[in-house]
Amino acid sequence: MPERFKMNELKQTEIGSIPGDWEVVRLRDVAKVKYGKAKPKIKGNIPVVGSSGIYDWADKTFMELPTLVIGRKGTAGEVYLFLEPCWPSDTTFYLEFEQNNVDLTFLYYFMSLNKLSGEHAKTTLPSVQRGDLENYKFPLPSLDEQQKITRVLSTIQRAIEQQDKIIEATRKLKKSLLHTLFTEGLNGEEQKETEIGLIPKSWDVVGLGDITEKTKQTDQRKARKMIKANDIIFATVRPYLKRVAIVPDAFDGEICSTAFCVVRCKREIANPIFVFNCLLNDTFVDKVSELQRGSSYPAVTDKDVLNQKIPFLPLSEQQQIAHILSTVDKKIEIEERKKNTLKELFKTMLHKLMSGEIRLKEVEV
Repeated sequence: MPERFKMNELKQTEIGSIPGDWEVVRLRDVAKVKYGKAKPKIKGNIPVVGSSGIYDWADKTFMELPTLVIGRKGTAGEVYLFLEPCWPSDTTFYLEFEQNNVDLTFLYYFMSLNKLSGEHAKTTLPSVQRGDLENYKFPLPSLDEQQKITRVLSTIQRAIEQQDKIIEATRKLKKSLLHTLFTEGLNGEEQKETEIGLIPKSWDVVGLGDITEKTKQTDQRKARKMIKANDIIFATVRPYLKRVAIVPDAFDGEICSTAFCVVRCKREIANPIFVFNCLLNDTFVDKVSELQRGSSYPAVTDKDVLNQKIPFLPLSEQQQIAHILSTVDKKIEIEERKKNTLKELFKTMLHKLMSGEIRLKEVEV
């Protein structure tokens, strides 16, 4: 039988179908499973790893070599890859590899996809047992193919991380623009002090209710509100979370809960996107949050929201500011879509590469 055919032929194993030239091995065959230790008292720059990731920093380490750290208690089965020295805490296991035929990143990706569950723990707190971890089975291609798989997945992962940086930078730009536009306007004009802070000298301050229309509940018994396209909905429960949104055309005529204040702009004097950004402003949110009542379910009323003050300026200037901020929002939306596409690609490739559905043995990566 030709070698190429054998390589692509699948075989059934205890972990499912894998290529004929791959092995199935247990973790204990390639590494020692060891318990982590209680973290030292003195802080430094060495990461201390618990079941939920890095949570502290130590001045020394007892694991100098690259390793995988696996959550033992709490967030059991979570896997963390460390290529630099670290301190696995006493809620984790770490691996000490005895052979050089396993690429750590390859194993990390496989274990992230196929987590060891703590569902059979003897206590109410989920935990992974050492024996279960030692008996954990995974596929083992040649080291060369493992490294090729790792390079492909790591490339996609780096692209996702790059998208995160772009999104973070664009959000910082939006925050900076909000501050500048709402304190200096479009032309960097002279400012004046008001009850909502510094605003351009030519602007005024009005109550939100003065530039919006009154809205009604559709059914007093079920506590629901009808919303229209371009309405702004502001969550009145825990307002500090900034759950604010503009209703898109697709949701025109839909119903929302009374846990939202519906803000409907008088379109002849107020631009919805401008007002939406006013409601996202830290000053507005902080003032509303000061009025929340209740400990387990802190909330404000619609009246609390509508009584708040916002800047008021000519509609044409509102529209220009709205256009600038909308452009940045669209940029964030585009980059978020790119990130989600990459994440879906990563999930697909992770599954296909780890199952051998896609082979890289004879491919230059």
